[in-house]
Amino acid sequence: MTKILVNELFYSIQGEGVYAGVPTTFIRLQGCNFLPGLGCKWCDTMYAQGSSEGTEMEIGDVLNQCTKLEGRTYKHWVCITGGEPLFQPDALHELVKGLKRYGLRVEVETNGSLEKPYW
Repeated sequence: MTKILVNELFYSIQGEGVYAGVPTTFIRLQGCNFLPGLGCKWCDTMYAQGSSEGTEMEIGDVLNQCTKLEGRTYKHWVCITGGEPLFQPDALHELVKGLKRYGLRVEVETNGSLEKPYW
């Protein structure tokens, strides 16, 4: 099974954008295409930039944790953020497919510097 490098996984209320106020499960991926310390000037998670940290997890384990968080995952969004989610394109694709199989609504936050894959 595919593995993905995860920084943290948690349940909270979305605080940004058009979905501000919506209950959300956040999957913060580890690693970014910008060098640690030299990343985006707007980065609010410098601790998730480097790819030498984080926890390598099976996609299935991430999905299982998402469905258990607060017991509410089936009623809200999942936000995949980072680091840079598109830094792990194949694993991200598997993760999004898995979340969609559970009927979850998914958004991906990206720094916009990597080409969007056409899955």
